[in-house]
Amino acid sequence: MNWYEAVMFCNKLSEMLGKMPYYHISDITFDPQNKKMINSAIVQINPNANGFRLPTEKEWEYAAKAGTNNKYAGCDNETDLECYGWYYKNSNNLTQPVKTRLPNEWGFYDMTGYRDWE
Repeated sequence: MNWYEAVMFCNKLSEMLGKMPYYHISDITFDPQNKKMINSAIVQINPNANGFRLPTEKEWEYAAKAGTNNKYAGCDNETDLECYGWYYKNSNNLTQPVKTRLPNEWGFYDMTGYRDWE
């Protein structure tokens, strides 16, 4: 699932529950190799909507770090990261079942991941 699909999910959930969608999505293009994967779209927000939205980067980071100065959710070093999240070294680049690693200090699961971009 990519970001575009996540915002579409937020809108669909909002509509199902009778709320005003937070996102306006237009000019959707799909990946030529995977016709179901959204490649690009124009996404605008309606800050007056009462529908569901994704957290901002700052909101996500605040929840993931749970009031700590940790580098990752639940820990502060890559050695311990395997206990708290799935990432490139322990996931075989596949999605993994949720809630199978330790939660962060506030009890939130699956708030971190790490990708070595080199």
